[in-house]
Amino acid sequence: MFYYQYLKLCFEADDCDYEQYINRIEEIINDENFSFVFDETEDPSVFNDLQFKQLIMEFFGLLGEGTLKIEQCLNRYPIMDTVFVYFLRSILILTNSTDSLHTYIDKMSLFNFLVSYFNIEINIHENCVRFPQTDIFVY
Repeated sequence: MFYYQYLKLCFEADDCDYEQYINRIEEIINDENFSFVFDETEDPSVFNDLQFKQLIMEFFGLLGEGTLKIEQCLNRYPIMDTVFVYFLRSILILTNSTDSLHTYIDKMSLFNFLVSYFNIEINIHENCVRFPQTDIFVY
């Protein structure tokens, strides 16, 4: 759900400096030290670093056209859910915040890391997380 909110900040929030959010992902993708971490059981013809980076950039291009909402783009590119989960998990592994794709991370620890890493703001109300720049709450 974090990536969905992040995409809303990048492409649908009218009252924030969204360019910094888009640039952050592009910086990570283009950093020579970043590569996706995959499970060894995944098919490397589909699950590979270059393929996933290209998918993110194509997806951003589609979103950048501004003719479709995020939900519509996700319906056209259903693999993006998997891509963004691997993207966020890879960041966690590469920053030594976790040691495996399969390690459980509680929601609050994950949010605390991601908020700091991507330099965004969230409001937490018991089990509800709100991104102030959007109108969506996450439970």
